[in-house]
Amino acid sequence: LTAAHCSPGYMKIPLVSVRLGEHNVQTNPDCEDRICAPPVQDITIEENKCHENYNADFLHEDICLLRLTNPIKFNDFVSPICLPVYDFFQQINYEGKAMEVAGWGVSDIFVDTGIDILQTL
Repeated sequence: LTAAHCSPGYMKIPLVSVRLGEHNVQTNPDCEDRICAPPVQDITIEENKCHENYNADFLHEDICLLRLTNPIKFNDFVSPICLPVYDFFQQINYEGKAMEVAGWGVSDIFVDTGIDILQTL
């Protein structure tokens, strides 16, 4: 799962793979207090399916599913996300609700430099 604006076909530089298990893009593996994460997983994107109503001008419906060429190896630093697949959860209006996203995207439109540490909002 990714933002549509980060998916193949919508970026200036085409996205061809995903990196899983990354925290600090400057280090591999990521270590803190002598505890190290497993090496990152770089997996090629086989296919992407973005929301049919995605609007790049306003970033509405900014969501995309990616199919990867290889299986993901889950560990303490790479885990699946939870999507609302049951009818009960699909009926909830999530507009205005507190949600969490993570990534290395720019969070200030006036700053165009990259971010090295994974951010959550």
